[in-house]
Amino acid sequence: NFPSNWPIFWNGGNFTFEPVNETPAMTSNTDPSGYVVSADTEPEVGFEAFRAFDQVTTTYWHPSNGATSSWIKFEFPTALVIRGYVITAPDVLDAGVPISWTLEGSLDNSGWFTLDSEIGQPSWELGEKRQFLFTTNTAPYKYYRLVIVNATLGTLNHFGIAQIDFYSIPETSSPATIDDQYFNKGVITGTIKVSNVVTYNE
Repeated sequence: NFPSNWPIFWNGGNFTFEPVNETPAMTSNTDPSGYVVSADTEPEVGFEAFRAFDQVTTTYWHPSNGATSSWIKFEFPTALVIRGYVITAPDVLDAGVPISWTLEGSLDNSGWFTLDSEIGQPSWELGEKRQFLFTTNTAPYKYYRLVIVNATLGTLNHFGIAQIDFYSIPETSSPATIDDQYFNKGVITGTIKVSNVVTYNE
């Protein structure tokens, strides 16, 4: 489940809905079939890149010891429109965590487009989940790459990521796609499925 409500603001109101987690439970860098995980380094057995996508928060991926920058990449079988992601910190006291990074998307694993940029994230709690949204994105990408440019190093002399989950917004004819075309100067012109209405102000 998404760790907390993902808001859509409309005319002073706040509608919430549940996006779809498109990240399967990876059991290796290439399993399930069609999905591929890679990273610039995988220094030891038990901390491979797929550990950041195995849906097990007690495991984690880490790059080479001493490295404060790195990248980790996820390939989908087909291009998807991703509009948010969640990062889970390692549940290990002595592991460091990312501080600054960019999330990039690509169709061909060559040309990359920045979807989100985070600079100077505050300290993480053990096992903490944080969500990052870019809900205006409408471009589908087959490859998504997290490029870490700065991180803390714990006493283990490395940083890690326990889990990365990518989320999409369901795009169906009924209920209608949640998109700008269904909003017309504060008037909903299509059907929108919401899990909970938090507030609405005239």
